[in-house]
Amino acid sequence: MKNSIIVTAAEPLKFVETRFAKRVWQTVNYARKYGKITFIFGESQIGKTSAIREYCNRTEGAHYVRMPSSPTLRLFVHDFAAALGAPERLTFPQRRRYIFNRLSRCDVVIVDEAHQAILTERGLNPTQAKIFEFIREVYDAVGCGITICSTNVFETEMTSGALSGVLAQCNRRSLVTFHCPARPSAGDLAKFAEAHGLPEITDEAKAEQADVIKRECLGVWLTVLRMGCEIAGSQGRFANWADVVRAKRERDAYNAKI
Repeated sequence: MKNSIIVTAAEPLKFVETRFAKRVWQTVNYARKYGKITFIFGESQIGKTSAIREYCNRTEGAHYVRMPSSPTLRLFVHDFAAALGAPERLTFPQRRRYIFNRLSRCDVVIVDEAHQAILTERGLNPTQAKIFEFIREVYDAVGCGITICSTNVFETEMTSGALSGVLAQCNRRSLVTFHCPARPSAGDLAKFAEAHGLPEITDEAKAEQADVIKRECLGVWLTVLRMGCEIAGSQGRFANWADVVRAKRERDAYNAKI
């Protein structure tokens, strides 16, 4: 029901099931069902990680592994094993064995922020190939599904970069790829607005929404919605689009200050 909630800063917004999220879930399901590798490519702040984490919350046998920044193979294996519940005091060989023993054909592993393994301060680091060779080793040994989620940098590297020879091995094992849209659909934006208790969007608010989505994408817009709801909540009432417009313009004015 619209206008049925008051959002405060202390209350996180519950996950909103959008068409975009369902496409992400479908891509992971392909990997899990058929024991293949799938890819999700898209820029930051469009909702990939939120959808993936929700999938793992809802699905038994789905495991979320975030690629560390500037990773080594040891660091990645440490975080991989920890995501599967490994005890902290294990040697590197023990962590490797734990991963192979813990996973089964029915599982799916989602490696998020995979581009972190190919980025360094000076560009691309071919030594990180060891990480992707290990991911492929897990896939070959266990037969579980694997979904690799990344910005578009990864796809470019896979097709024409310094690591293309190694990453081609992953690509040959892939089943489907979801190229995320650069901007959320009008239907998904409406679902986020409804989740905040907002009525049908006004023309004024629609223009402000388009401005944020074009320049900063979804993540910032969801925060602006929250800021607008907080304005209304501080006055003990439900939010309207005038509150959101006010929040957005106050933020713009703050950013413009020197």
